[in-house]
Amino acid sequence: MATLPKPFAGDCQVAHDPVSASLLVKPVKGAGYAGLLWREGHAALMAAEEDGHYPSSTVWGSAGGGRDIAGEPVRDGWLRFKFRDDDPAYKKLASTPDLGAIVVVDRATRRILRVRFQRGR
Repeated sequence: MATLPKPFAGDCQVAHDPVSASLLVKPVKGAGYAGLLWREGHAALMAAEEDGHYPSSTVWGSAGGGRDIAGEPVRDGWLRFKFRDDDPAYKKLASTPDLGAIVVVDRATRRILRVRFQRGR
């Protein structure tokens, strides 16, 4: 019998790395329960990558225009979403003032399910 996810959403900060055409995401400071779930989910992603199971546990981010982009775990608790330099979705997101994100984490499995980029945190 399959169990349904128990989603929990929280606010994330977004950092822009123009050198690698990436957006980096992690919960805002003081995120409480969402931050705890994120840390556990991120640790599981890092472990899966080290064990060679990545990208089967890929986290998808909504990049706008109905398009999703894969995220990868990186150090210090960040998820990195790499784009092509000429990607219009990247250019739009990177130039959005006050870009933030919402993360959805499964409370039951402690797995990061999805990230949605949005304007204004």
